[in-house]
Amino acid sequence: MFDEKVEKAIQFGLGLANANEQLEVQAYANKDFEASTTSGVLDQCESSESFGFGVQVIEDGKTGFSRSTSLDQDSIKECIDLARENLRFSSADFNKSLPTEAEVELTDHNALGEVVMDFADKDFHKVTIEEKLNMIMELESCSENNVKVDSVMQTGYGDSLYTSGFANTGGIEFYEHGSHFSIGQYLTTKSKTEKGAGTGGAFLGRQNFAELNDYLTLSDECVYDATLIADAEPIKTSTQSVVFHQEVVSGILSTIIGMCNPDYVIKNSSLVSQKLGSQIANSKVTIFDNPTDVAGRGYTAYDGDGLRTSKNFLIKNGNLEGFFHNAYTARKLGQQVNGCAVSSGVGSSSNAGAHCLFFVESNKNDFVLSDAYNFAPGEFASKSKPLDALLKDLDNGLFVTEVSGWHSGVNAQTGTFSLGAKGVVVRNGELSESFSEVTISTTLFDLLNNIESFGQDYTERNSGSVLSSLLVSNISVGGV
Repeated sequence: MFDEKVEKAIQFGLGLANANEQLEVQAYANKDFEASTTSGVLDQCESSESFGFGVQVIEDGKTGFSRSTSLDQDSIKECIDLARENLRFSSADFNKSLPTEAEVELTDHNALGEVVMDFADKDFHKVTIEEKLNMIMELESCSENNVKVDSVMQTGYGDSLYTSGFANTGGIEFYEHGSHFSIGQYLTTKSKTEKGAGTGGAFLGRQNFAELNDYLTLSDECVYDATLIADAEPIKTSTQSVVFHQEVVSGILSTIIGMCNPDYVIKNSSLVSQKLGSQIANSKVTIFDNPTDVAGRGYTAYDGDGLRTSKNFLIKNGNLEGFFHNAYTARKLGQQVNGCAVSSGVGSSSNAGAHCLFFVESNKNDFVLSDAYNFAPGEFASKSKPLDALLKDLDNGLFVTEVSGWHSGVNAQTGTFSLGAKGVVVRNGELSESFSEVTISTTLFDLLNNIESFGQDYTERNSGSVLSSLLVSNISVGGV
């Protein structure tokens, strides 16, 4: 059910705007449930409600923010007064303002006024706590009965029903009502040689409860991932061609987006600051943001500035086509807004970013979600076929399934890339022994230019991004 408290809070807050200021207000109401077991013991079973209101006040180029955890009118008044008070501590920057009428038209906002988007599971309240707990117990039992499993470390379930609202004095107002359900597990498998047990985890997140119906296959995925890297040993230092698993490619994609962040470009501290329109990757590489497909997990009609979203290319056929902008970064760089503002929470400014990324081969510029295989977890018989083809292309090299050190081993501003890695040695196109305790190194530009081929295992991730495994040449491997 749509939470009317959010709409009332938005409209009340908007009504407090003074004539000489711009006002942006956001509010939300969440109902959450979480439960988990650790080593077979139920250690969490909790329901909660949370509320939030946030405001951004803009006057004479200065910006003030404030937020509250209540939606009552007194709290909203106090929140807005505090934001006005905070204006005193802000430096004037006239690029910080609400979207202009021209910017609204650029993003094809057909009609200003109230818009309500409802994506919530209509049966949300019909799902009992007993059903949720039974799912956890059944998934745990499924893994415990697998002879390869040594220990089920944790199994968890969570769901959320939310209503959020956004409005500003420029005439933009919209509301979203949605739901999210998730279940996941972590386990270890038995070691055959006492060189080290494998650890595997899997997570399933969906918009509707019924879409979790294949949750027991998470057990198979956990066991598969864990046994793949069990009994791993270090390997020798070398330069190798590498197939990167989708999980690793997801991290690589996030790093590429960081490198191309327009905030860094504004400060001239990005490697791509002077490369707009230039080739920065193999011509096979295309990356774009397309959150406009209602069927997608990354779907959103509006960005964090309240502008309509659209399809935008970051890299097309290897060329840097543009940046993902919020209104501020677009103005600072003298470029057009493109609906790529990402909300960083109520009572704060938006960030430039992406909503639903596609990392695809350039002949798939028109790639849509229905083109993704969208495998259910555990469908390894089907899932392995397109990956097998990529391993055959590799012939001899490494299949990297897991990396560590994203926060410390990657510098999006300098492009250096040095991460701990685990995976499996590939010989004659076949998986061989597992390895660990190695470091893989390259630069982001070299990685982008050394992409040899894309796997055909395109999948929509839980995050909403669509990508595949990648074959990349000339990766430095630091071992023994």
